[in-house]
Formats: sequence, structure tokens, C-alpha cells
Amino acid sequence: MSRHEYSAEIQNAVSQLGWHGRLHEAVSPDDVVMIARDYMALWTPEELALVPAALRPGKIVDADDIGTHALALVQAQFDRGTEEEAAVHKLATFFSAALLRLSQILARSSEVAGERDGDSSYDR
Repeated sequence: MSRHEYSAEIQNAVSQLGWHGRLHEAVSPDDVVMIARDYMALWTPEELALVPAALRPGKIVDADDIGTHALALVQAQFDRGTEEEAAVHKLATFFSAALLRLSQILARSSEVAGERDGDSSYDR
């Protein structure tokens, strides 16, 4: 499948639900990683060129990559007044939301595991 076919498929899914909606529906860290990969596939080379090279997300392998990119992009936003600011902000917003969703999923997984072990925080 070519990048253009893949992008059209992704764009259709994203336009129906929006990336924020897709993140909200994610139920596992792997889901969030897949959504992040899909999101990055939508960026054109011209759009990515607006992002400083050191801040361009590379290959997204696992949930740790989401956190790494979110932190770097948010920290870069403190460098106001650059022409790349809008592109960096756009990426930072996405990766921050993805990291938030990962945190929610992992917190819920911990709660469920605790409930199975009979160590529910609700009993305290």
C-alpha cells in the first residue's frame, strides 16, 4: 500500500472521529501508539520541514516514544517567537494528549489489576 492510499484511509478515519476522539477511544498503549503513527502519517514533508529537525518525531515504536516526544515538544514551546512555533505547538498538543490518554489507560489497568487482587482502593 502506498503512502497516499494509507494517508487517505487514515484521513477518512480521522475526519470521522478526529484524532482527539480516536485517542479517547483507545483502550491500550498499543492503540495510542497506532494512533500516533497514523497521525504522523498525515503530516506532509512540507509540514514536517516547519518543525526543527531535533523535534521531528522519528519512528514511534512504543509508548515510551510518546512520552519522549511530548516532553521535548512541550519544552520547545517555551522558545516563543520562532516561525516554527505553530508546527511545534500542533505536534506538542497531539503528543501531550496521547501521553495523557496513555496515563489514563495505565491507571485504569492498575485499578483493574488491584481489584482482581482484592486490593481495591475503594475498600479503604
